[in-house]
Formats: sequence, structure tokens, C-alpha cells
Amino acid sequence: MDEERQQKLAKVILICFSDANIIWDKPLQKYMEDDPEGYIPFTKLASLQRFRKLQASANDIKEAAPLCKSRLEVNEEGTALRRIKPFVKHRTETLEEYSIYIEGLPHDKTVQDIKHILTEHVGPVTWVHVPIRVFRGFCFVEFDDIASVQKAVDTLNQPLSDDLHLRVMSKTEYLRYKQEYLDLMEQRKQDVQALWAEYQAQEEKNAIEELPYTPGIIVLVTRLDPIVPRNSVKFALQKSGVKVAYFNYKKGIDRCHVRCETPDDAKTLATFFNKQNLKQKDKDGNITEAEPDEAIRARIISGQEEATFWESQP
Repeated sequence: MDEERQQKLAKVILICFSDANIIWDKPLQKYMEDDPEGYIPFTKLASLQRFRKLQASANDIKEAAPLCKSRLEVNEEGTALRRIKPFVKHRTETLEEYSIYIEGLPHDKTVQDIKHILTEHVGPVTWVHVPIRVFRGFCFVEFDDIASVQKAVDTLNQPLSDDLHLRVMSKTEYLRYKQEYLDLMEQRKQDVQALWAEYQAQEEKNAIEELPYTPGIIVLVTRLDPIVPRNSVKFALQKSGVKVAYFNYKKGIDRCHVRCETPDDAKTLATFFNKQNLKQKDKDGNITEAEPDEAIRARIISGQEEATFWESQP
């Protein structure tokens, strides 16, 4: 095969494997998907219409393939060809190593305008991705090869005209800066949360010191037997192992407030009756197992309910 035909065939091969063509070329997509590594046998390429029109055989395509080595590679067996750069079928983002982040573009520029600027100063553009609905002068641009990324960084950071000064970096570098920023914001958030927690703890401490009573020691106990003597209720409460300092049980009422000596005692009392299903067995204060809807329940009162209780005390 002469050099001119080889050059022409290499150009067709590159067009065949370009993003712009693969998006619409369903048979080529299928050939790529048939192989786990994305290789397409030369025999299958030769069966495509564009190569049949050129009367190019599998050997002809294989012979022209080395001229495409910047973007395509042949397998070890020398029987198939694939892209070096992966093809993304349903893309929502640019490929990082093939892409740049660019800002400083006039807001009235279209995607086609951006492609024209980049193609003129750097080279072929695969895709322009504007990450927001309304263009604000920044976007991501993907090229056909990695070399174009460095060329774009070297070229486009220089003034292109009196009114066009761009800032450009590789997408990899952009993502690194972005992650550093997010990490910094997260650290600041944690610092603020820590300061706020410290402030709240101090406020709570100050509030407790100003209270005329010890908070967290009053327990409301419900589902008591309303017909047993007062001492029977006291004996039942003390089955929890907590010393009851005071309780306001009155016969005929199935609930009462219990004042414990410490907040820990209050927690112990509430936990004892809430983790078990127990009820009063007899007037001697003995307790026994009960159905959940009949069992004694207890909770520590707080806030306005607690303040109201203490205000009602003589």
C-alpha cells in the first residue's frame, strides 16, 4: 500500500474511533462492547461500510494503524485495535485526565464559541461541559489526547486578546483544589460546632447554677395501683434499688411524682420500670410481671414541666 493511501486510511480510522462518530455508530459501539478491553478485530473493522467503500482489507487497516498510535493501540496479538482514551457512552462529566477547567469566558459565549476558541489555540475538542444551567463564564473542556491538556494550560493562561484573559488548569488540579476547599469548610464547620457546643454547655451550666432546685431528679411514675396504701407504693418504688427521698402519691390516683436524691438515681428508677413489664402484686409492695399496657412506667420530667412541679411545692 502506497504512502498516500496509508495516510488517507489512517485519517478514516481516526474519524471512525472519534467520539463524534462513535456516539452515532451503533455497530461500532457493539463491537467495542463485545470485547471486555474494548478491542475491535481488524476483520470487523473491514466489514464496516466506510472501509468497504475504500476497499480496505483487514491487512490494509492493520498497516495504517501505526499512524494512529497517538490515539489508538493494537493488541499484543496484532489482530485488533482500540482507543487509548476510554469512550464514555452516557456522559455527564468529562474524563479527568483529558480535561481542563476554564474560567474568565464572556457570559455571552456559546458552546460552539468555546469549541472554536479552544480548537484554534489548542486542538480538537471532544466535549464542552457547562455544569450549571446558565453559563457563568466557566466550564470543563475535554480533549482527544492528554498532551492537549498541558498545551491548554501553557497557552490559555496567557492573554489571548485585550479583552480575553482566561484562567485554566487541568481538571485533576481543579478537583484537588476543590477537595482542599471542601476539607477546609468541613474543618471550619466542625470548629464552629465545637464552639457552639462549648457555649451551650456553659449556658446550661450557668442555668443550672441559677436554678433554685436540682434539675433531673423528679420522676413521674404512672400506672400505679390506685387502691393500695402509700407505703405499698414506696416499697414497690424501692424495688428499683433507689432510695426515694419523697413521693406525692395519694390513694385513688394511679400516678405520682418521685423525688430522688441525685439525677443518677432518677435515671436508675426510670430505667428499672421502663425496661421491664412490672406491676404491683399486693399491698406489701411486691411486684410481678405484667402485660406491656398494664406495666408501671416512669420518666424524668424536664423543662417547663419540671419548673411547674417545683413551683407547686410548698
